[in-house]
Amino acid sequence: MTRSSKTKRSRKARTVGGDRQTIGNVSGGAIVVQGRNAKVTVYQGIQGTELAPLFDKIYKSIETLPQVEPAEKQEIAENAKRIETEVAEQGGKANQTSLQRWMDNIQQMAPDIVDVILASLGGPVPAAGAVIKKIAERAKQAGKA
Repeated sequence: MTRSSKTKRSRKARTVGGDRQTIGNVSGGAIVVQGRNAKVTVYQGIQGTELAPLFDKIYKSIETLPQVEPAEKQEIAENAKRIETEVAEQGGKANQTSLQRWMDNIQQMAPDIVDVILASLGGPVPAAGAVIKKIAERAKQAGKA
């Protein structure tokens, strides 16, 4: 067997069915795909890196609550952390019963923080953020009743 015939046998033809496009993060932009058999897969959901800045505002607001004992501030912060962790890990599939309980606790102890949560999630939010916003709105309404 000659060297050239051995080389020819080991090469495989590479085929791609249709066009192959790979696009990175396109948040806040439009997606245009052209070509035969073109498909677009969009992953939506709030990521942990997107949650952190939102919750930083919430934690800072908790720290500056007037006339609230440090132990209560700690408990409010723990409830907020539970919400953040649940949403970061589960996304849109977060346990709504638990989220509601934690949000209700915050509403009872510091209704102003629920306002901060709602303000932080104002504007277009991904699915998981929308879940938190919806639960915060329910907690706020329950607190008024």
